[in-house]
Amino acid sequence: MTYKQLTIEERYQIKAYLKTKVSIKDISIELGRHISTITREIKRNTGKKGYRPKQADEFALKRRKTALKSIKLTQEVKADVETLIRQELSPEQVCIYLERHRKVKLHHDTIYGFVAEDKANGGDLYTFMRHLHKTHQKRYGSYQKRGRIKNAVSIEERSDVIENKERIGDYEGDLIIGKDHKSAIYTLVERKTLYTIMIKLAGKNANGLIRQYFPKRTDFNEVSEEEILRVMDRLNSRPRKTRGGKQPIELFLGKAVDLLAA
Repeated sequence: MTYKQLTIEERYQIKAYLKTKVSIKDISIELGRHISTITREIKRNTGKKGYRPKQADEFALKRRKTALKSIKLTQEVKADVETLIRQELSPEQVCIYLERHRKVKLHHDTIYGFVAEDKANGGDLYTFMRHLHKTHQKRYGSYQKRGRIKNAVSIEERSDVIENKERIGDYEGDLIIGKDHKSAIYTLVERKTLYTIMIKLAGKNANGLIRQYFPKRTDFNEVSEEEILRVMDRLNSRPRKTRGGKQPIELFLGKAVDLLAA
C-alpha cells in the first residue's frame, strides 16, 4: 500500500480529537491511519502550545520539497560514490563529501542500497565498508582496575581553552595494544581539527576508526610504516560530520584533499 501524506484537514481533526482527550489509537481508527503515523505526527509537531496543525502542514511541505531536491543515482554519481567507498568512507561520509564538494544531495540509505545491489551482482564494494563485528560493551568500573599515572592532571581540570577546542595544538594520546601485548600503535589526535598522528611502537574515537584497518589482536610488528602512513592519510582525509563536513587535514593544514581527483 502506497503511503499517503496527512492532509491539512486531517491535521485539524487530530487537534480537535486531542482537545477532547481522544486516545491516539482511537484517532488512528477514526482517520483510517496507522497508529504509528498519528503517533509520529503528534510527537513531531507538539510544542509548548500543544499540537499545531497549520505549522505541522508547513513543515511537512518543506520536508517534501527538500526530499525532491535529492539527486538520483546517475551513472556519474554512481562512479563518484564507488570511488569514495573504495577509499573506505562510510555511506554518511560519502553523502557529506558529495554535498559539500559536488552539490549532490543523497541519503546514506541510498548508498547502503547501492552497495547491497553491487554485492548481489557479484561486486566487492561491501568489502570496503566499515564492519562492526562486536557490540560495544561498557566497562562498568574497569578503569578502577587499571594503572594510574602518578600526579596526573585530571581531564576535569584542563583549561577552558583546551576543553572548548579553541586552538590548534592540543592533543589527546592513546595506545592501541597489539597481539599478545608485544606491539602497539600510539595515536595522537589534535582536538580542534581531529588530525591524527600514528606512531608504531615495538614492545584506542580515533582508535575506533583505526580498528577498521587493524582489528584486535593485530600484530603491529608485521605492519609496515607505509601501511600506517596510508591509514593516517585515509583518516585525515575523511570528511567529519562534527567539523561541518571538513577533513582533518583541511582544518590542520588549510588545504582539502580532492578524493575524486583522477
